[in-house]
Amino acid sequence: MRASSRAVKRINSFFRVFYGQLDMYSPTLYKFTGGITMPTQAQSETVRIDARIPPHIKEMLAQAAALEGRSQSDFLIAAVSAAARKVIDEHSIVRLCLADQQILAAALADEKRSPSARLQKAVRDHAAVRSDS
Repeated sequence: MRASSRAVKRINSFFRVFYGQLDMYSPTLYKFTGGITMPTQAQSETVRIDARIPPHIKEMLAQAAALEGRSQSDFLIAAVSAAARKVIDEHSIVRLCLADQQILAAALADEKRSPSARLQKAVRDHAAVRSDS
């Protein structure tokens, strides 16, 4: 069952309203990347984190940082940032089986159905919250 381009646009706009930008990785995998922003380079404020690590991990960190020509702190920040982003991304993915995809697409593509008052209120509330932030 192939959705029309109009149905796809409605589905994408539905998800954008509630979840921010929609990225499709595969027919059964959707990633919503809204709500979390990464700090920019211009933000110079830092915080300190202390961690106790085994000596062999410290040696491995020093070797890897040296191989990339970076300080251990820079290397550690990059590695931790990448790992944290991966975990956040994995937890913001919704997986649907093919049958559920078809049900969702059919419901969103149905021209005869109009949004309920409750859904319209949710959209207005969501828009108000997003415009405040």
